[in-house]
Parts: sequence; structure tokens; C-alpha cells
Amino acid sequence: TKQQLEGNQNNAKALSEVAKNQQTDELESVEQLKSFAEEIQQDIAKFNKALLLLSSPNGIGLSTAEDIYLSADGQLNQFAGDSINLTTQKNLIAQASQKISLFAAQAGIKQIAAKGKFEIQAQSDGLDILAKAGIQIISTEDTIYLTSPKEIIFKADTSELKVNGSGIFPTTGGKFEVKAGQHLFNGGATVEAPKTNFGSKPCYLTFEIVDMGGKPAKNVEYIAFRADGSQQIGRTNPAGQTQRFQTDGSEQISIHISDENASKYKLVTKG
Repeated sequence: TKQQLEGNQNNAKALSEVAKNQQTDELESVEQLKSFAEEIQQDIAKFNKALLLLSSPNGIGLSTAEDIYLSADGQLNQFAGDSINLTTQKNLIAQASQKISLFAAQAGIKQIAAKGKFEIQAQSDGLDILAKAGIQIISTEDTIYLTSPKEIIFKADTSELKVNGSGIFPTTGGKFEVKAGQHLFNGGATVEAPKTNFGSKPCYLTFEIVDMGGKPAKNVEYIAFRADGSQQIGRTNPAGQTQRFQTDGSEQISIHISDENASKYKLVTKG
């Protein structure tokens, strides 16, 4: 069992390094798995900490006619030497108070909606799509709209086409060629870009301060820095948690451990 955990840790660490080199997020739990394996003594059935370990040479099954709940105040980790498969007869919902990161090292990422709309939104920041090869935007049966309330700029090599409220401005150092069965130049007219308002609902965020062993640290002083420049000073509760911060929407809150023993603690986002 210990050998298997250590092998999974080594495989996870190698893949995490690949992800880091590709400028995406590395796994946060690699060192935690290493520490867990170190708590298991090799030769005798003894743990160095109060741990519960399930082990079987041919598989473990969990089944119930109702619900199964998995809960952890720390991290919840899954490692597999082969595939991890998730199947549900209804909905698959994932939520994160900070970010969701996906990385595929070799065979790509595919997302398909067989029915219904496929939506991508960045409600408070930009959206970047980058590819080494070609990018295709195709509608098989309807219209493609590119809409901006300010400006749309098309650039290719040394030429540019800029569209904004002041007009349409083509720029090129080469040939400007237009082919049409008929050329019509009528008087000016304007259109309005549709406005999209993202719903701004209250968000809640709680932080946890733990010691270097991962145990909740109570009565530790901290300072919370809000986006509007305000500061809030507080102390963690017996579970090591800060107060619950409420925001009107997406907001970044920075927590500084101001306790005199700050070097003995670290910060964990709870959501």
C-alpha cells in the first residue's frame, strides 16, 4: 500500500511538472500525498498518525441505495494509474470559489453539447483563445455575430481592418481589391450593439489559517484587504477560520497573517 501511494505520488509529480512547464497550474496536493505515505511504516501495520487506510489487492467497491458523501476540511485527492471515469444519469456540477484548471498533456480536450446551448462567459475579465494552428468558427445553419460596444480589429500580417463608432478603417501596405457584382454607396446609417448585463449576486468567501502540519490554528490575528482599499482586522475561530466575507460580486480579497507567530502558519481558501 505504501509503495502504491509513493508510486502514485511520483507519477502525479511528473505530470504536474509537465503542466507547470506548459504555463498552467500544477497540482497542489503532490507533497501532501508524499507526507501521507511517509506516515505509514513499511514493515509493520502501524501508522505514525491517526489514519484510516483501506487496501485491497483486487479492488474496493462502495454502493448504497441512497447517497454517499465525501467531506474534508483539507484537500480531497484522486490519483489513478489509468483513467478516472465520471458518469451520472442527471447533472454534473463543479463549483470553485477560486479557479478551475484543466490540462491535457498529449491527446487534447474535447467538449460537446449534443443538445442545448454551449456557453462560455468571463463575467469580470477577458477571454483569450490561442492556438498554434488554425482557428475555425463555424455555424452550420445560422448566423455568426461578432459584436463589441467599442471596437473590433482584424489583423493579418501587415494589414488591418478596424471597425468602431467613428467608421470603418482598412489599412494595408499592399493591394486593396474589391470584387462585387454591383457597387452601391448610400447615405450614412448607424446600428447599436446589444448590451449584456451580467447578474451581480452576493458572493461569500471564508479563509482558513492552519499550522505547517495542516491543523486549524485558532485565535490567530489577520488583516483582510478589500478591493475598495478598506481593511478588516480579526482573529480565527476555533476551527481556524476567518470571518465570512460577503461581496456584491466577484472581488479579490487579500489576507495577511499579522500574528506575531505568522511564520508558523499558512493560509487556505475555504470558499
